[in-house]
Amino acid sequence: MAGGGVAGDGDGDGGGSGLEDDAPMRRVWAEVVKALESTLSTAFHGGSGVKEALALGYPRLSNALDVAFEKIVRDTDVKGVPPAVRRDDRLALHGSADVFCQAYLSRVQARLTTAAGPLTKAVGGGGSGGGGGGGTPGGSSGAN
Repeated sequence: MAGGGVAGDGDGDGGGSGLEDDAPMRRVWAEVVKALESTLSTAFHGGSGVKEALALGYPRLSNALDVAFEKIVRDTDVKGVPPAVRRDDRLALHGSADVFCQAYLSRVQARLTTAAGPLTKAVGGGGSGGGGGGGTPGGSSGAN
């Protein structure tokens, strides 16, 4: 099966660049990330206590992914052999847990909004600002 987007997919002059050797590991890594994403998505949509634990503890999940990635990098660092993973593969690994990241960020935003509600009313009176939020500090003095 021809792999789209894989460098050195056997179309000729590879000539010792080592790119052909990288293709199997690229496919393995893609499958690992895909399996993790599928597992985490199933856990998220399952509505179990696992979903709540991982959504509330997303910073710990993120840290665990970083630690696992760094361990893979260290354990597979062999001189003269293409690396098992690249540093930019970390983004793909974190992308597999994106559903929990979004759930975590939504909860954080809701908590901050709830906490800031009384402050907004006390400082601004809750009146004339339109309540748009999300803008830059200093108001909306930009041109429309």
